[in-house]
Amino acid sequence: MIYLEQTLNITPASPDIRDEYIKVAQELLIPACKRLGARLVTAWNGNYEWVMQTTQIFEFDDIEALKNFRIKASQDREWGEYTAQLEVFSPERRTRLLEPIGAVPPEVLHKAIED
Repeated sequence: MIYLEQTLNITPASPDIRDEYIKVAQELLIPACKRLGARLVTAWNGNYEWVMQTTQIFEFDDIEALKNFRIKASQDREWGEYTAQLEVFSPERRTRLLEPIGAVPPEVLHKAIED
């Protein structure tokens, strides 16, 4: 498994704007992930580096699955709608590729989430 961490600085930083982003994510991001092969495994909001900073983590089976997702996403109209909205809500964001180091295997994490 590999993970893509996306950190969004919601702008302007307010609970109302954050809630609007969540609505867009529910309407566009989540269905697109299911359709295109990404798994949104967690998302949270915090005030660490930025007020209303949102972090989302996507899971992929391997780097090839991530590559296929990106190819499909580049051709998907609804993904394009989501990214256009994302540009409005969070013009400043960053993405990191994360790989587990083996301390807790992904299967154990999945079982814990289910339980």
